[in-house]
Amino acid sequence: MPNTRDARFYATPAEKKAARARLLLDGLNVVWALSGSSIHKFYPGQDVVIEQILQAYPACRVFLVGDAACKLLEQGWEHEPRVVCLSGELAIRDTLALAQVAGCVIGCETGVLNAVAFLPNRKVVLLSHSSVENLTKHWINTASLVPDAVCHPCHRLHYDRTFCPQDEATGAAVCQASIAPKEVFAAMGVFRTEESAA
Repeated sequence: MPNTRDARFYATPAEKKAARARLLLDGLNVVWALSGSSIHKFYPGQDVVIEQILQAYPACRVFLVGDAACKLLEQGWEHEPRVVCLSGELAIRDTLALAQVAGCVIGCETGVLNAVAFLPNRKVVLLSHSSVENLTKHWINTASLVPDAVCHPCHRLHYDRTFCPQDEATGAAVCQASIAPKEVFAAMGVFRTEESAA
């Protein structure tokens, strides 16, 4: 029997309605999951990519999501109306519901990306400790960005720098710093800008 690819988050009708109400109609909607569960799961080039999105798509809305600590990663975007800073403000269910209806979801290896793996919207995954083979190989409409780092894939969750080399210029993990912002922007590719079928 073939494997099925139907693992997903099931939003309630109210959660779906609230998520859709946040979207920009007739424009590009991007959810950016700012960090994951370990120190190597944040991308230091996010501001460059967000700026590229804003320049390329005047009609857009970029939702920055994460826990309260991610407020640090939102700094500088508070006065840009097309960037919606939601870190620490949404419950995880509301974040996942929003990710389901966005045209594109970007982030490191996080639960937010996993929750939309088999949905038709575009995913851009910044790999860190995992490889395509053991994470995103069967995901739908997904660009998996593979770091140019000798330590990748390390297959470990890092809670300190003992086994996770740090990029001196950015303070991020070497694996994340090795992915160029132009690669992330290009990986968005052609994707749906209307609400997904979720």
